[in-house]
Order: sequence, then structure tokens, then C-alpha cells
Amino acid sequence: MAEKKLKIMVSSTVYHFKTEIEQLCATLSGYKYQVLNSHIGTIYSIPGKSPEESCLVAVNDAVKGFVSDAVNDALSDATNDAVIHRLINELLRLLIDGSKSLKELMDDFRVARATMQRDMALLKAHQFVVFEGSPKSGVYRLTEEFKIKIQLVL
Repeated sequence: MAEKKLKIMVSSTVYHFKTEIEQLCATLSGYKYQVLNSHIGTIYSIPGKSPEESCLVAVNDAVKGFVSDAVNDALSDATNDAVIHRLINELLRLLIDGSKSLKELMDDFRVARATMQRDMALLKAHQFVVFEGSPKSGVYRLTEEFKIKIQLVL
């Protein structure tokens, strides 16, 4: 399998430095990175949205893509697509909310206790999440290592 190019987003609200942005993007491309930037046309403005809103959509897509790739790389081909989709959404929910109890996750995703326990055990086994606190009142959160990987995407 071909190795994926690392994506780097170059964003600036300074409009007087277009030449410097072009040089930076060209240099990064020369090092074989996939450069995402609206000025060079690899991020497109969304009609009706400001440049900042379009950029935030691109960041959101990058995070979703990273989380999706990480889950797909970690799980066997035998894992059902619906399960993978739910696991990705569970990780994104923990990224947004910080931490959640088992009950909160069950309610959010409308699944049985056994299903959520299986999901969390799988995500824990692949070091995406940790459980903190007592069995009754504890919460799941993303591991520091996984959060660092997500920050590298941003």
C-alpha cells in the first residue's frame, strides 16, 4: 500500500503576504506534503460562508479524516462498517465534549450498555480512550497520545 502524504493546512488572515504564502506552500509541497490552502486552490471557499468559516469546515474535515483513518487502520477488516462509523462518532463526541460517562454515551448513541461497553473496550485496547474514576461514576476521555496526534493534524 502506498504511503499517504501528510496533510498540512496553511492558513493566514494576513492578505498582504501572498508571495510568502505561495513560497511556503511550494516549499512544503517540495517536501512531499499535501498542502491545504485557499490561496493556492486546495481549499475552496464555500458559497455563502466567510473565508474563516470555510477554513473551519476544512479543519473539521481534516480532524474527521484523521480520526476515521486511525480507527480504520486499527480495526480488522472484519469489523462492520456501521460499527466503525459509530466508533468514529464516539471519538469525535469525546473530542468535542472532553469526557462522557458510559450512560451519557449510551444515551447519545442510543445503544445498549453491552454495545457501548464493547465499543469502549475496543477503543481502549487501541489506546484511543481511557477510563477515569470509579466504575459507577467514572468517565471516558481521549488519551493524551491520541489528542496529540489530533493536534498534529491541526
